[in-house]
Amino acid sequence: MKLIKILPFFFFLFSLSAENILFIGGSYTEEIKSTLTQLLQKENTGTRVQFISPAGKDLKFHINNVNTMKVINNGDWDKIVLQEDIALSGHPEKSKEFHKTAAEFNKYFRSMKKIPKIYYMIPPAYSKGDKSDEKAFPDYTTMQDLITESCKKAATDNKASFIPIGLSFQALLKKYPDFFPNLYKEDGKTPSEVGSYMAACAVYGTIISGAPVVSIKWFGEVDPENAIEIRLIVKKVIDQHL
Repeated sequence: MKLIKILPFFFFLFSLSAENILFIGGSYTEEIKSTLTQLLQKENTGTRVQFISPAGKDLKFHINNVNTMKVINNGDWDKIVLQEDIALSGHPEKSKEFHKTAAEFNKYFRSMKKIPKIYYMIPPAYSKGDKSDEKAFPDYTTMQDLITESCKKAATDNKASFIPIGLSFQALLKKYPDFFPNLYKEDGKTPSEVGSYMAACAVYGTIISGAPVVSIKWFGEVDPENAIEIRLIVKKVIDQHL
């Protein structure tokens, strides 16, 4: 499916500053890692990235993990991106644990000699809500709104910023509802190539200094025309929320 038929052209003058960025999370971070790494390499950002993203782990695991904390201490990080477990992050009751851990991380980061800039990833909700917990997440919109609110609170409470991946998915749904399922694999949870590309663009446009998202040239496995429209949607979301 094509999102657009006319290719817009953009011309930008900008400079990139090479930075050290650490990503700490679980399954979702791991799932978009390959696409994000390729994007950063193809766009010649010079950014050094490292991922600590074992499947199924939440932020509480990481703050109590010796190896994670050792990487934080030894990395000379300019920026650190935190991703909480998707279902936990927006859960009406369980998200309290997320915010407690976020506060603990913030206290630790503030004690470091070099204080990194912190970002909380707003991940996308499952495309049909969470069938294993329908009371909390009966549908996509309810789940996404809860995740977004909770992650924004974590960012605000801890003087951090956020990466609007879920908000970008939501914006695409509003504009192209028939295309929305293409952001996921068949399970409605795991990001597809297209979904990973949109997530990578949201990360790139938010945390790479001096890099407008619409300037991206690499489109990976995504149809070039769709890639352009995805970047335009992400840009609009970033402009509206950050």
